Amino acid sequence: MPSAMTIAELLPSIIDRVGVPGPDAPIRWRLCRVAGAALDQSMSLSEVGVRDGEVLLLSRHDPPPPTFRSQDLSTVVADAAACGPPSRLITSAATAWTVAGGAVAVACAGVSLSTAIHLGIVGALATAAAAAAAVAERTGPDPWWLHSLQHVALLLAAVLGYRIVPGGPAPANFLLAASSVTAASILLLRLSVRPSVWLTAIAATGSLMAAALGAAVVWAAPTAVIGTILTVLGLVMLSSAARFSVLLAGLVAAGQTLDVESDADRRAARGRWLLTALVTGASGAALAGVLLVAVGGAGVGAPWPVDAGFCGAVGLALLLRSRSHADGWCRTALTTCGMGCLTSAFVGVSMAMTGQAFWIAVSTVVAGSVALSPAARSAAGPVAARAVDALEYIALTAVLPLACWIAGVFAAIRGWQLP
Repeated sequence: MPSAMTIAELLPSIIDRVGVPGPDAPIRWRLCRVAGAALDQSMSLSEVGVRDGEVLLLSRHDPPPPTFRSQDLSTVVADAAACGPPSRLITSAATAWTVAGGAVAVACAGVSLSTAIHLGIVGALATAAAAAAAVAERTGPDPWWLHSLQHVALLLAAVLGYRIVPGGPAPANFLLAASSVTAASILLLRLSVRPSVWLTAIAATGSLMAAALGAAVVWAAPTAVIGTILTVLGLVMLSSAARFSVLLAGLVAAGQTLDVESDADRRAARGRWLLTALVTGASGAALAGVLLVAVGGAGVGAPWPVDAGFCGAVGLALLLRSRSHADGWCRTALTTCGMGCLTSAFVGVSMAMTGQAFWIAVSTVVAGSVALSPAARSAAGPVAARAVDALEYIALTAVLPLACWIAGVFAAIRGWQLP
């Protein structure tokens, strides 16, 4: 090829010589080096430094820009290292931990009605944190800073609700704390630009706690009874979470269609995150109720096997319900809360039977290892799946009579005197 002609003048003859079949639409061809950038078409081959015998590439697209690879050994090793958690995640966790410690200190400081200025400061800080979270979501893409501010607002709202009731600790203090957290999470949801699963889950858990504590305030129920009410409410919400998500998302019934396809996608996404939030919130409420039952002791005349059986039945029901969900967050929440309930049952049995605690622990380890083994997974067939479904239904069925036993319903019925 003549070296004095520009590359733009040479391209038509090169394309004709190569015999590339061209489409109807015009295409911009480029001459590129094999391991370099495209050649400047306003210059000649000699001006761009092309020598005799050099191989050029005829392409329709620009080659990717060259990447720099460091030959320094320390740099290569550092780049190949596994990435840990981002520093902003660690900062957010440290901020939430610090605020949680301060909130607990304020809650335990014994703020009385005579120091209303302290409560006003806590309320002002909670309001400022909520406003800063709303501004941060609209001005910056940093989610960790946003989550830190939301954590601060919710924790301070809980402290304000707890300390605004004189005296305590009493069910009234925790009732107002749960109500404050629920109201604050709903307010943050209204101020948010995008939906938040964890805020909705906190609102669901807080509403269930407020309902259970409200009953405890009216009837002066002990701790174990509050736990049974909260657990039953959590399981009821868990069973109806799918229906609630369909209703709240505005999804149409089977056989009906929406006029706009994008609206259908938006409603489907809304229903998905609502289902995840409701399942997470209901699981957390059930776990909180089980912990209250475990801490509250034997309840009203119920022996320790009833408490342990209640905790184990709830944990087994949550753990087996995780098989019904395809979403990873739902499965994680159900599995975590189910294992927490089973752990409470294990601790209760071990403390009640200290002489056999060693064999109980060994049996638990063996059972867990067998359940997690690949052989158990490969042996799972249709019959085993139906058996597990039946076990889940049995666990759910056993929750209500055990809850009535712990709450003293059977003892109250036994004491009735018919005319």
